[in-house]
Amino acid sequence: MPSYELLAAHCRTDYRVELPDRHFSIRPGQTCAELDALLRSVGATCWVLITAENPRSEQLSDSANATCREQLRKQLEQTGRPLFPTIAVSPDSTWPPELGHLTLGLPESTALTIARQFNQHAILSGEIGQPATLRFTTPAAWHEALLRGAVSDDPAIRTVSETARIGSHRPESVINNLDTPHEV
Repeated sequence: MPSYELLAAHCRTDYRVELPDRHFSIRPGQTCAELDALLRSVGATCWVLITAENPRSEQLSDSANATCREQLRKQLEQTGRPLFPTIAVSPDSTWPPELGHLTLGLPESTALTIARQFNQHAILSGEIGQPATLRFTTPAAWHEALLRGAVSDDPAIRTVSETARIGSHRPESVINNLDTPHEV
């Protein structure tokens, strides 16, 4: 079962998008002007960031991660959507950087299905002008992790939780589709 610490780590991670001429970062609970400009440049309104590395937060070898990453890249390329490399970096270096992909215009539901195929805990997603949101592949388990840490003053969780309230009266809406069971 996911832990509150793992949830907090996801919230604190710096998700860097690597473009040919520059890079920028996306953070859960925050908007990103560079990402909005990129979306506008290709006529897209939504985005997802996904990795295939270290399934279920179990560290794999570099070669195993490379194989997973290549399989994910091929699957995302088949969607015909704009695709950019990413690197997710832990701010305290407690987890190795993970390579992934930013895909523009891919529906969130499709990305969640793909993430489940690669045994990933979460994706980062959003729409133009809106804060980035973590979306979990097994929401009920993550909801429990959030509740276990509810007494914490962790600023990363508080930021994501406060952002989630913008569109909902349910503070736990940081966890997507709470009432919908998911298969893992």
